[in-house]
Formats: sequence, structure tokens, C-alpha cells
Amino acid sequence: MVKVLKKLLKEPALQALDQDHPDTTQLHRLLIQRKKALYTVYSRFYQKYKECAQQCPSGGLMVEIGSGGGFAKDFMPELITTDVLPLPSVDQVVDAHALPWEDASVSGIFMQNVLHHIPNSRAFFRQAARVLKPGGRVLMIEPYHSLLGGLIRKNFHHEPYDEHAADWQLPPGGPLSMSNLALPWIIFCRDIALFEKEFPEFEVRLRRHTMISYFITGGITYRSLIPAGLMPLLLRVERLLSPLNPWMAYFFDIELIRRAG
Repeated sequence: MVKVLKKLLKEPALQALDQDHPDTTQLHRLLIQRKKALYTVYSRFYQKYKECAQQCPSGGLMVEIGSGGGFAKDFMPELITTDVLPLPSVDQVVDAHALPWEDASVSGIFMQNVLHHIPNSRAFFRQAARVLKPGGRVLMIEPYHSLLGGLIRKNFHHEPYDEHAADWQLPPGGPLSMSNLALPWIIFCRDIALFEKEFPEFEVRLRRHTMISYFITGGITYRSLIPAGLMPLLLRVERLLSPLNPWMAYFFDIELIRRAG
């Protein structure tokens, strides 16, 4: 039954495409702009960028890692957009394992659905600690391993999902096809004591959010199941049901604050 639904709902434009090719990411950008319900969800995520940026120290760079097909600059024109792929829509090609900025020169780092694609997350955290100013922040919006989120992703998402992975390292593969959707939860929930021991430079704050609004838009992979006009109502319902986020949240915000010294 699930296989039938996936076939019926799959975005026709994405059939048989190489996930790691830059043209596929550019197509993702067009799909987000065309699917107004999905655009609404992305806009809410970018609003989180703005709110976080207001808490960052002044005078440093604001950068996005893994910008892909997004449109964060519409919300933060000063943002330096980057990606590991050479895309016409980003400012710089950047490897998250070797950030090109000087020590203590960055005020904010922003990422959306990126951490679970980074092969060596420890290398990224070390680089983030190096380039951030004291009080600087990393905001990552990532999949959350809730009962509902895990059920949906295991059955409908094309990316690997393994909440039992023994470590934080990803196996070899392409920059987008290589991933573990459960990795952010593994690091910041299951293994949070280990993270805090290895990276005492950071204060960690977590916020769970978003239940079915992203999934019901079809995301990038599937056709939308809701008219854009109904999204405000659905988002209000999600806010009312927010006490259920521990079991139903689809995403969570991971905010790292660089301690002084």
C-alpha cells in the first residue's frame, strides 16, 4: 500500500533524477517556489533565522551552510549563502568540514536539513567553534525522531533513517544521497552528554516543532495534499497541539551558543 501511494504521489519532475547532481537541486528550488503550501513552511523556517540573528553579536558575518535550492536571502539579504555543490543561486562553494572564514569572524551560522548530510559532524562543530565570535550562534533546523516523525520518514522518505546508528559518522556516498535523517536526534538527544563533553564551547538549546504541516505539503518529493489557502488553519491547529510535540514533532531547532573563552 505504501509503495502504491509513493508512486501515485511522487512529483513527476523528480522521476529518475540523480539526487547529487546540481540540476536536481535547482529543480528543488523551482518546486519550492511553485508549491505555495511548501513555500509557507520554508518561510516560517527562514523567519526563525531572522529571530536567531537578532540575538547574535554584531559585527560578524552571517552565513548559511547548505543553502541548496532555498531562498533565505529573501529574508536576510546580508546572508552569505553557501553549498558544497556549485550552484548559481549561492554565493560560495564551501565544505562544512573546512570553513573558509577567519577565527571569531562569524556572528551566525544557519542551516536547514543539512547536519544529517555532513559526513563528519565533529569536524563541522570544531570549525563552527573556531569561526564564531563569543556569543555567536548556530541554528540548525533538522528532522526530529518522534513517534510520528519516525513513522512517516521510514515509510515515505527517500533518505536513510537509522536511529540506532552506533556513531555520528556517515558512510561514503554523494553529498545529498549520503545521509541519516536520525543523526541530529542521535547527537543532541540520545548522545547529548557526549556532545557536551566533547564540545564544552557550546551551550545547547532545543525546540521541537511542526507536526504534519511539512509532510502534508508533500515536501519536495511528493505532490501537495493541501491547498495553500488552508495552511494558516493547519498551522493554528499545530500550535494548539504543541503539547504533543514530544511524540509528534517532525522537526526541531538546535541552537548552539558559543561561550566566551
